[in-house]
Amino acid sequence: MMGFKSLIGDLKKIEPLSFSLGLGMMCLSLSLAFHSGLKYEIRNGLALNERVVLSTVTGNITQDGILSKVIKVRSDNKIFIEVYQLGANGQELISKLPIPHSHDGYFHLRGESSNLILNDVDGDSIPEIVAPSFDHNMVAHLNVYKYDREANSFYLMTKKE
Repeated sequence: MMGFKSLIGDLKKIEPLSFSLGLGMMCLSLSLAFHSGLKYEIRNGLALNERVVLSTVTGNITQDGILSKVIKVRSDNKIFIEVYQLGANGQELISKLPIPHSHDGYFHLRGESSNLILNDVDGDSIPEIVAPSFDHNMVAHLNVYKYDREANSFYLMTKKE
């Protein structure tokens, strides 16, 4: 009988702790509901820093007759564009371009929705890499990367903000 009374006593000690945890969870839920920035910070802090492929496209963006594979990737809570040259021996990473904003975006072009396309934006018959994103205020940005043949590199055509 003494063991049962001590078990009841132990349960009574746990009740205030359970109440405190419940109250704390409720406060956290309300904070997250009314503070969107905090919600994103907690979600990003808990996210695993693994490499996730968001989208891929293939095309001749360097105008050398060799196809390139363009991959939009999330890694370490940042978004990058990786450009691979495709060849007989597989693929070789030729450039890794940071996207200035941390949230992936989509846009509509010719009736299709995408988060990564190759499109001739400036009318020179050479496709550019177009990758939309959202900044921390959820303002949309259209990031356009052009290949510079002389410098053998890509640069961001659109203004960084």
